[in-house]
Amino acid sequence: MISFIPMLFGCSDNTKVNVIYPDMAIATENIDFGEVKVDETETYTLQIINAGAASLRIGDIALSDDLPVYSLNPTALEIPSSEVAEVEISFTPTDFTEYNTALNITSNDEENPNFSLPLLGYGGDGPTPDIFVDAESLDFGDVAVGEEGMLYFTVRNQGDAELTIGSTLQSGSGAFSLVGDLDEQLLAPGVETGIVVNYVPFHDAGDSGALTIFSNDPEEPQVDVQFIGNGGGEDNYPVAAIACPSTVQSPSDLFLDGTNSTDPTGQVLNYQWTLERSPLGSQAILETPNDSQTNLNVDVSGNYQVNLIVQNANGTTSPPAECLFYAEPPADIHIELSWLDADADLDLHLMQEENALFSLESDCCWCNSNPEWGESIIEDNPVLSVDSSDNSTPEMLDVWQAETKDYYLSTHYFSDLGAGQTEATIRIYLSGVLVGQYSQTMIHNQVWDVGFIRWSTNHFIENSSPPYAYEGLRSCH
Repeated sequence: MISFIPMLFGCSDNTKVNVIYPDMAIATENIDFGEVKVDETETYTLQIINAGAASLRIGDIALSDDLPVYSLNPTALEIPSSEVAEVEISFTPTDFTEYNTALNITSNDEENPNFSLPLLGYGGDGPTPDIFVDAESLDFGDVAVGEEGMLYFTVRNQGDAELTIGSTLQSGSGAFSLVGDLDEQLLAPGVETGIVVNYVPFHDAGDSGALTIFSNDPEEPQVDVQFIGNGGGEDNYPVAAIACPSTVQSPSDLFLDGTNSTDPTGQVLNYQWTLERSPLGSQAILETPNDSQTNLNVDVSGNYQVNLIVQNANGTTSPPAECLFYAEPPADIHIELSWLDADADLDLHLMQEENALFSLESDCCWCNSNPEWGESIIEDNPVLSVDSSDNSTPEMLDVWQAETKDYYLSTHYFSDLGAGQTEATIRIYLSGVLVGQYSQTMIHNQVWDVGFIRWSTNHFIENSSPPYAYEGLRSCH
């Protein structure tokens, strides 16, 4: 602020001089974290404004009480005139109680050198999901052998945080089958989903089974829905079992073993493997789908699901055992390009400079599949790992050890053998995590500048410009 005070010497009584002061301004009357889940951290950013004409010097920011659940950064600072500074306040409650104190700020603001701001917060359960299933059991009544009965149940999230259904486990008779899949579903607060259950009995002795649902509900992490058909049956059903990994490297050959499957009556089992889910562009197949063991060629990155059903000599079938796993690319940067039409040939281009398409030194592509970009080790260099001239497999490009710089990504529609317009899909993985999937319709000789990877921040930045006709040389030069 600007104040006026009289001169005390050498001038008349009417002479005045301008004296400049700092002026601290804070917009909030208190900092209230509310309820924060015990052992989790919430952060509040406090803005301090210097509305005065002189520099504001804050010598100390401290709490009235010694409460280690709060942390402050910074605790001293200087703010120039008309500037804003930020103080990060973190709250990590360790118990189910209130943590109320005050934030004391000492500065050279002459009108308010000691400013106090209430600081409030308490530990609690925080927002939590709450799973609700509207049926504890489904009774199909009497259904003739070979006929079909159908019932359904609903799963709802009654909590105030997102409900994650991690997996499900079906047990008992294989005469019950699910239409739909709950595995890895996310339900926002108040959202519900329905699952249809079919019952096709193989015999008239009755059947029983169950579905177990595993979720992140802290109070009820596991719920069961019972299935009853034709009055129920004894628990003497075959059980399918898979030795299943949670992650594998991509690409790789995955060995799947079902020999731990059992039959309580000791009968010989028949095996049926099915690939239920695979990523876009995958051509993966199970080599021996009717043996106790099989192999799957994991060809692209992403989520897969393989099921196994076993059947004994009496024709009694198990429910499916599920194997869900994530195929993770081991390189720092992994890019996959797939498209819809076999009569089209699209190419990946990764460049260390913008607009360097088909530049010998700066473009990694089919005509320069392993350029020398790194300064110390060969792993710095990009490599076109898979070059595809049709859509039988995605085209893949890797940088095993990325450098701190930008990498520019483009797609070129190189050859049209009758496909005409086709849709291209790009997937970008950074440090094994899918950070972006983008699709674009293209025609012959168009270039799609997808965006660039900023490795220093581990982000991909999309380019929203439409594809354009390429007019340069179509080979590395």
